[in-house]
Amino acid sequence: MTQSVPLDVAEAIVSEVTSIHGVGDMHSGQFGEVALLYPGTRVQGLRVNDSRLEVHLVCDYAAGEDLHRVAEKVRSVASRHVDLPVDVIFGDAQ
Repeated sequence: MTQSVPLDVAEAIVSEVTSIHGVGDMHSGQFGEVALLYPGTRVQGLRVNDSRLEVHLVCDYAAGEDLHRVAEKVRSVASRHVDLPVDVIFGDAQ
C-alpha cells in the first residue's frame, strides 16, 4: 500500500529541497514520469514507490558540493515532512 503525500506537503518539500546548495532543480525523469499527481496539477521530482518517497534531483555541479552531503540534507528535509523512508536520486547535472 502506498501512502499519499498531500499537495501542500509536496510543495513544501520541493521548496526546501531546491534551496539546498548543490541542488539545481527537481528532475522529472526522461519523459516527465517522476511526479506526484493531484487534481489539476502535478509536483515534479517526487514519487511514492513501494511506501518510500523518491526525491529526484538535478545537481548543481558548479556548486562543488559533495553529493553524499547534499543527499543527506535532502533526506533530512524530506523526512521532516513525511513518515516514509526517503531515497535521493540524482538524475542529471547542470
